[in-house]
Amino acid sequence: MTRLILLLFLISLAFSSQAQKSKTWLKKGEEAKSVGNWPLAHACYEKAYEMDSADFDNTIPYAESCRMMKMNERALYLYQKLYDKDKGRLFPESLYWMASMQRSGGDYDEAYRNFRKFIKKNKKSILIGDAEIQAEGCRWALDYKSTETIVEPLLQEENVNTVVSEFAPNIESS
Repeated sequence: MTRLILLLFLISLAFSSQAQKSKTWLKKGEEAKSVGNWPLAHACYEKAYEMDSADFDNTIPYAESCRMMKMNERALYLYQKLYDKDKGRLFPESLYWMASMQRSGGDYDEAYRNFRKFIKKNKKSILIGDAEIQAEGCRWALDYKSTETIVEPLLQEENVNTVVSEFAPNIESS
């Protein structure tokens, strides 16, 4: 019986130290973020996420750091994970950022749908104005993709590149 109690105590101690380490990495990430050091913040948030990927508090800053580091595919995966967890109730902006990552990846159809869904669900968000502009941009991109663009190259005059053209492009020679 005492062995069982001792075993349970050690297991609970291990889990609490794991949580402490995760919070320490989050704190270091916040410090790096506050001075604009996104690479260091990203590394810290990634460590915290690796320790406990199910924790909402670890996933949000890690997704943000991936977005800031232009790791759009990873950020999209994380924002999708956040949104799927509770359909945006705890982190309503996850839908906006997910749509933004989709737009960056060229998936304008999904991005448009998700921007519209974000606008419909989050009437009081400060991101509404930007979401409307982004949705309009996605709609324009979808319309533009369906039109055929004809490009005709124009032949330039002779001597476009001369010996002196690179050295003094704004100085008129006499």
